[in-house]
Amino acid sequence: MIGTLPKGGKRGAQYAQKKRVNYLMFVQTYFGTCAIIILVTPP
Repeated sequence: MIGTLPKGGKRGAQYAQKKRVNYLMFVQTYFGTCAIIILVTPP
């Protein structure tokens, strides 16, 4: 599955890349929020 272009050729690849970027952004915001919560709340 990895290494093969998804159905739809270039358009499919662009869509997959967009999805991946959205996922990375989600992970970044998730960890960023966690870090802020940890920093703000006193131990």
